[in-house]
Amino acid sequence: MAEVQGQLRQLQQRFAGAALPEAARQKLIKLTETAAVKAEGLTKKDWQNWIIGGFVSSITGLALNPTQASEVLKLVKTAFGGLLLQ
Repeated sequence: MAEVQGQLRQLQQRFAGAALPEAARQKLIKLTETAAVKAEGLTKKDWQNWIIGGFVSSITGLALNPTQASEVLKLVKTAFGGLLLQ
């Protein structure tokens, strides 16, 4: 749990510095805050499914261009590495 919380904090910082529209940055930061709360109440598998769905939904809902979407996915992959695959 502590590892996930730490990764979420790092991801928030990366989103804050990313070259994204302000609305997208704020929504993604909010998603990581919500994910921290959800991590405490869901099973690992349920949380993994929730966060993957949350990021995919955010990327499509924010209508990010391919470069921006790729950047978001890269940041998420860097932050979580194998955590979402375990």
